[in-house]
Amino acid sequence: MRAQPDADIAATEGEHPFATYVRTLGRGPGRSRALTRQEAREALRMVLRGEADPYQVGAFLMLLRFRGEDAEEVAGLTEAAREAAGAGPVPAGMAPVDLDWPSYGAGRTRGAPWFLLAALTLARAGGVSGADAWLQ
Repeated sequence: MRAQPDADIAATEGEHPFATYVRTLGRGPGRSRALTRQEAREALRMVLRGEADPYQVGAFLMLLRFRGEDAEEVAGLTEAAREAAGAGPVPAGMAPVDLDWPSYGAGRTRGAPWFLLAALTLARAGGVSGADAWLQ
């Protein structure tokens, strides 16, 4: 079951609104939690609009990398990025995309580059990945 936003994490008076997201991720073992989809979406919106302090953005990105993103966070971040890029419906003449997965390096875990394996599997099944669509 997914944790709900904590009332005690809400921004306090005089505090930058983005601090809430950094605090949520960085409260320490047993106290931090992943962002909800909505929180992740709003956090990246603030970053992309230039509303977050650069030091807070650095802390936010470092905490996401350290903790590892969960599916809801990635979905929210992706929604904000697509919104900011004006990515709506597939433009005429461009292939629809079956898989839109960011290019994550696997350096932290030393694991396999799953995005490449997923794109290859999708291509073999006749699907189109975001990378394929971008290259067309």
